[in-house]
Amino acid sequence: MSADDGGKYSLTPVGKFTLQVVLPCIVVVFAACALLGQQEIGVGAAMAVGILMMVIKFTWQLRGHRWYWVAITVSALLQIPVIFHAQLSHQAITGKGFLLFGYVDFFAVWGCIVLAKKLMGRSDEDNAPSEE
Repeated sequence: MSADDGGKYSLTPVGKFTLQVVLPCIVVVFAACALLGQQEIGVGAAMAVGILMMVIKFTWQLRGHRWYWVAITVSALLQIPVIFHAQLSHQAITGKGFLLFGYVDFFAVWGCIVLAKKLMGRSDEDNAPSEE
């Protein structure tokens, strides 16, 4: 930061979205699981919710398509078994382990959307009227 900045910081739109939407949702999900005595599940659920919300933010321009919301729902449902079976509270998992889990989760959700987009693109071409 230089002297002429006046000491003010500005956030990017993604940063504002993260602080205003994603972070409160993560806290609520973890707090709900912690109140139920399931902190281990809360860690995984909070990560999954945060990652899902970030992917939705990055792909928001597709929101007008019905297949987009189906892909989001399918990817959220695919995360449920991982949340319940991943031992994210194990003492051996470090920050790198959480980061790896986050990357895999992010690309799995992103992959569901990309796959749905490709499949729907092909079906649109197949259903297009022929020019004869």
